[in-house]
Amino acid sequence: MKPLKKTSSSSQKLNRIQIRLSQNLPLLPPLAEQKRIVAKGDALMTLCDKLEAGLQESSSVSEKLATAVVASVN
Repeated sequence: MKPLKKTSSSSQKLNRIQIRLSQNLPLLPPLAEQKRIVAKGDALMTLCDKLEAGLQESSSVSEKLATAVVASVN
């Protein structure tokens, strides 16, 4: 009968697996930095919403102007 392997070998294998797994995980910035990033993203989205509203209003004004010009020519 073969002697049983020492458990330290199994523990070493488990440690190697854990190290490999931890090396493949993406690193996250600290929580405070994550919150700052989210706040910046929210501010940029608010700006995008305002710009989009301005573009829609400009488009509407352009259509009204074009209609008025065509009506004045006729």
